[in-house]
Amino acid sequence: MKTLLISPFFYPDEIGIALYNKLTVEYLLEKKQDVSIITAVPYYPEWKIKQPYDKAKLFSREKYLAATVFRVKHFVPKKPTALKRVLQLLHFTLLSLRYVFSVPKDCKIIVVSPFTSGIITALVIKLFRGGKIWCHVQDFEFDAAAATFTFKRFIKPLYKIESFLFNRCDKISTISNAMFEKLKNKTNTPAILFPNFINVESFKNTKDEPHPYYLETGRPQLLYSGNLGEKQDWDFFQSFCQEVIDDIDITVVGNGAMGDNLKDKLKGLSNIRFFNLVPYSELPQLLCSFDGHILFQKKEVIDSVMPSKLIAMMLSGKPSFLYGNPLSESKLVVEESRGGIFYSGNSVKELSEMVIDLLADDKKRESMGNAAKRYAQLHFSDKNILRDFENNLKHL
Repeated sequence: MKTLLISPFFYPDEIGIALYNKLTVEYLLEKKQDVSIITAVPYYPEWKIKQPYDKAKLFSREKYLAATVFRVKHFVPKKPTALKRVLQLLHFTLLSLRYVFSVPKDCKIIVVSPFTSGIITALVIKLFRGGKIWCHVQDFEFDAAAATFTFKRFIKPLYKIESFLFNRCDKISTISNAMFEKLKNKTNTPAILFPNFINVESFKNTKDEPHPYYLETGRPQLLYSGNLGEKQDWDFFQSFCQEVIDDIDITVVGNGAMGDNLKDKLKGLSNIRFFNLVPYSELPQLLCSFDGHILFQKKEVIDSVMPSKLIAMMLSGKPSFLYGNPLSESKLVVEESRGGIFYSGNSVKELSEMVIDLLADDKKRESMGNAAKRYAQLHFSDKNILRDFENNLKHL
């Protein structure tokens, strides 16, 4: 079976969508599939093209294991705005058309959204080379764009474009139940659930000693690891850090567009430390070293996407403390698993007291962490999810 993946996010980036694309490709290669990839140069989450790709040509070809990788050097804004992101999307899509006649004929074409515009490239390839198109929606980028658009009269045409592209696919999938329900209102294309997943085995072989970023102070240690982006509520996070300054130490491991601003805001606090992202191979040891995890998302956005980082947080066997909109997918997962606390109130003090009390109760903390781990193993195992994905791909 010949498979073509179209997405700007791929290795050597190892966070978010890029990570899942990489793991999916590796699985297909293990199954002796013929895999090709049309992607961009790595830039996320720093929003800066990584070395040595910053000196790459506009078009290049390389190998990732046995897969053929076609890369384009697209526009990457230093400070991403709505307009600049649209320009980036269009630039990647136009450049990717360069490879229409380079990819194998009659592929199973997987387009990962964002960027939804990759469907345009897939349609051109299908026209000239044959194949079937599967769009996998990791995030509804058109919804995000509509939320930030100043000119509201463009929102309706935007959704028409989205539906037009979705309806031209042969299959479509997404990662959460809330997104699946939303997807059914956007397209008539047959849809399935393809959740994000995690390598359960990688967390069974973590080192006994704590990660070097863990600091032994005699106080509870909380961790945030991931993208320092705009979805997180950093104002609430700052207030929380100030509230627990005498009780809890907090470590932030991440990079992203909001990184410099966040460090500047918190530079006067003695209980917080910052580090760059660790390689994916170190992530299990990092997550398992701390006493708990925090993830504060903006309440004004009803996020139907369950953050991929939450799966790894749960599999670490430590409780998670989340803040956000009560209608979010994250709240459903945390409460169903009983593996943490989801708070949607307005009092930083109230949440702080809940977290401090839980961390002081070793028995309750351990019980909650174990519940989170069991839930992640049951619902997000890479073996089960990728096996179902492969079966669906064969019948595309």
